[in-house]
Amino acid sequence: MEINVQNGVGVYDANMVLNDASADSVTSTTGVVGTTGTGKVATVRDFGAKVRADGNLVIVVSANSVIPGAKQTIKLQGSNDGFVGDIVDLVTKEFGDAADLPGNVDIGPGKYVIPYSNVVGATAYQKVRAWSVVNEPSPNSPANHITHITYLVPNNR
Repeated sequence: MEINVQNGVGVYDANMVLNDASADSVTSTTGVVGTTGTGKVATVRDFGAKVRADGNLVIVVSANSVIPGAKQTIKLQGSNDGFVGDIVDLVTKEFGDAADLPGNVDIGPGKYVIPYSNVVGATAYQKVRAWSVVNEPSPNSPANHITHITYLVPNNR
């Protein structure tokens, strides 16, 4: 079902959302975007037939840690085997404390629009998902976290 809402990037399609906005806080863990524990399954989008798909990955961050040593990474990953062993990072965006990021600038809340393609080299990856990595700066520090929603806006051809 397509929702015709222009968002400055393209047409927003609810079927292209990769994480649940009501459960999108990730704290000191590696794994599925939207999890704070175990057992959540990643939302996978299937482009079908291993054809090229291009567009924009949109990450809307509503809150994240910029405490010393905090770093959060959101990845768009591709696979042709259901994410069993064939996994490639298509897009990577880092957030958090300036000291841990290139450019030495805190990256916090906001809307980030990043071009993506499901093709790496000569391989088109049929399935994509969002994945997160949130480090734990120190056992004595407040928990590192990021709260966001991630979705795709494919190019219409």
